[in-house]
Amino acid sequence: MRKNLLKCFYFALFGNIAFILFAIVCFIYYYAFGSIGVVVKSIEATAYAFEGTGFILNLVSAVYFFRTVRARMSMKVGYCVYIIAELIMMILELNSYQISFYKPYSLPLAIIHSLFSAVICFSFLLLEPKRTCLEVMVTIAVGIMFFGMMGNIFGIRIYFSILTNAVAYVVLFASVIFFIKQERIEIDCYGDKARVAKYKSTFFEE
Repeated sequence: MRKNLLKCFYFALFGNIAFILFAIVCFIYYYAFGSIGVVVKSIEATAYAFEGTGFILNLVSAVYFFRTVRARMSMKVGYCVYIIAELIMMILELNSYQISFYKPYSLPLAIIHSLFSAVICFSFLLLEPKRTCLEVMVTIAVGIMFFGMMGNIFGIRIYFSILTNAVAYVVLFASVIFFIKQERIEIDCYGDKARVAKYKSTFFEE
């Protein structure tokens, strides 16, 4: 099951790289044409392509998580919710000129988005509780996510928070892949023999 376990994180890794590319396209789009309100269909189509690719890859990753990783239901469900939430945010970001209630420069929105993302990221500590290397990388990823709130202070739209979230998950998933290959973390998978602690009493031994 180790190959399937690695697939979980490889699909998630490449899915978040696609989200990074989406955010970069948004940056180019709004920097070049945002002030004049011009809609460039080719750039918009490119952004949707990266968004769709990222969503599909992350969705495949989520399926592998459910089929491969034993237990850790809160982590698996949480990441699925995160993927859907990011998809909605991206759709709103690309169509903000048509949606009056969406405020891409809203500080409360940026804070809520970062906090929500950080909570989901913390759930990946369940992969291997009390493993220092994983704790360090999760903490770094959460720190990157909180940095996403700074975009609002500098007058950048919410896509900056989407970008920092994707960067954080790329860092985290790349690290997890490395830790698995180096056997520094051990994740229970379906089909593996469950790890059972054995205890032996020496009370009656002479």
